[in-house]
Amino acid sequence: MLDPVSAEHYTEKHDHFVELVHRSADGALKSLRLSGNLRNDGAGDWQALLMGGDVANSYTGTATATGAASLTATGTPWTAHQWKHHAVYAAGNVMAQILDNTTGGLTLDQWYTPGATIGGAAASPPSGTCVFTIGPGLPLRFLALSNDAGAPATTDTALASEITSNGLGRAEGTFAHVAVSGGTTSTVTSLYTLAHLFTATGAQSSQKAALFYSIVAATGAAMFENTYAAVSMISGDTLLPTWSISV
Repeated sequence: MLDPVSAEHYTEKHDHFVELVHRSADGALKSLRLSGNLRNDGAGDWQALLMGGDVANSYTGTATATGAASLTATGTPWTAHQWKHHAVYAAGNVMAQILDNTTGGLTLDQWYTPGATIGGAAASPPSGTCVFTIGPGLPLRFLALSNDAGAPATTDTALASEITSNGLGRAEGTFAHVAVSGGTTSTVTSLYTLAHLFTATGAQSSQKAALFYSIVAATGAAMFENTYAAVSMISGDTLLPTWSISV
C-alpha cells in the first residue's frame, strides 16, 4: 500500500515513483525503498493511443491463419509497425496485444479471454479464418523484476535479465486511482497506482523493476523502469512494489 506521508513529499519533486516494502515471512519489516522512475520512449506512444482512443486508426478483416502468438491476413493495406501497441479482437471471444506487425501479419503476446483474469492461462487461438478487429491496446497492468545492475535508459525496450523464477516472475498488478496532497505546496496530485505482492519461493535478489502491457515474460515494451537499492529475499519473504504515476 502506498504510504501517504512518504508520497506527499515525494510527489513534490517526482511525477513518477515506486515504493517497495520488503517483509519477512512473519510480517516483520526488513526494508523500505522509495525512488523515482523513468518513462521510456515507447510509453509516450502508448499513452497517446489510449488517451486518444485511436478510433480512426482501426481495421476489420478476415484472417488466413492464426497461431498461439500470430495472426495472418492477405490483401491488407497495412504498413510495417502500424499496429504496434494496439490489440486485436477476434471472433470466438478472444483478444491479444499486438507487439508488432508486417504488411500481412500480426505478432502477438498471447490470446486472452476478455473478462477473465488477464494474467491467467493463454486462451486457445481463434479460427484460422476468423473475423477480427484491431483497436486500442490493452492497459498497463503487469509488473516485472530484475537483478540487473545497469542504469535504465529511455531507449530500453525490455527489462534486462527479467526474473522468471522463485515466485518473482511477471505478475498482474492491482490498479487504483488516488489523490495525494502535495505536502507544503498544498496541491493535490492525481496518481495512477499499480501494486502486486510478490512472495519468494527461493533465494533471489532484485534491484530493478518495469511495467508492461503483456503478461508474457521477456515480451512487450518496457514502458516505465525503476532501480532501487538491492533487496535480497529468501523463501517466504514478500516484496510489495507500488508504482505511482502522475496523471
